[in-house]
Amino acid sequence: MTGANRILIGIGWSGIAIFTVYLALRGYSSGVRDPNVERADGFLADRVRLDEELSLEIVFLFAATLYAFFIPITGSIALHDMVVLVSLYALYIVFAIQAPPTPKPHTGIPAYLQSFSKPGRISTVVGLFAFSGFVIFVAVEPFAHGLEEIGAQLGIPPFLMIQWIAPLASESPEFVIVTLLVLKARSTASFNALISSKLNQWTLLIGTLVVVYSVSLGYYGALPMGQRQMGEIWLTAAQSYFALALLVDLRISVREALVLLTLFLIQLYPPFHEFEWLLVFTGIYLTLGTVLLVRRRRHVLELLRFLRERIGAGRQR
Repeated sequence: MTGANRILIGIGWSGIAIFTVYLALRGYSSGVRDPNVERADGFLADRVRLDEELSLEIVFLFAATLYAFFIPITGSIALHDMVVLVSLYALYIVFAIQAPPTPKPHTGIPAYLQSFSKPGRISTVVGLFAFSGFVIFVAVEPFAHGLEEIGAQLGIPPFLMIQWIAPLASESPEFVIVTLLVLKARSTASFNALISSKLNQWTLLIGTLVVVYSVSLGYYGALPMGQRQMGEIWLTAAQSYFALALLVDLRISVREALVLLTLFLIQLYPPFHEFEWLLVFTGIYLTLGTVLLVRRRRHVLELLRFLRERIGAGRQR
């Protein structure tokens, strides 16, 4: 979970921003100019502008991130954590459903599914989810054990194999999708997918871990965490905090994306996997994020205004 979350931001958010600006500078995005790429004066200051509608996802992800800092204090993921995080996700879904839709034409497979009758669309989507769940159910355990065995042969600890290699496999389909969206000059849609995925993982995934653990026990039990796991969650929350501080103005520049990517890559150096270093990087992210939020406090207020307007428009529907 921590590996997937940090890869999603460290490589996904930063990589898509850099790739989007790169394509815009080359003038190639399926022959269409991406309107969300802005030129700016300064070193690597060109940036991607996000739509105001993403204020909902950013604010809820911020709330989940702030709560995540308190999870390791008890040394476990317990029932109250599930209640808070799953409730945040449920509330986000309620507001997202109520919000007015953005009129955009359907193309490709979405257009094909949209041509079905309503019962046909529902049954098709449910069937796709069920099939995906079945494939994961039958594949995930041998995949995990296989990773551990390969790691043992290469002298890599199982913890690192599961934390970094498994998430690369699980996140790669999403990276393919968002890359295709960028190639079609739809950078905002790609960021929408990445931020929504992060919100899903940072609420629903963490919150339901205690359910899965209790089912495996046969009775309720809080999922215990060791010192290493506590440090990993603090570091993952701190990275999320810093990344969201970058996005409060609904823009991310190439320079900011490179900082995000560089900090992530440095952490892959094996000596930095020790608990003390996890805390050091947590402190770096928190310091940088807090400085940004103070400097961009006006944008924070604007973001909250966008959120109120979006929720208000949904209630008037």
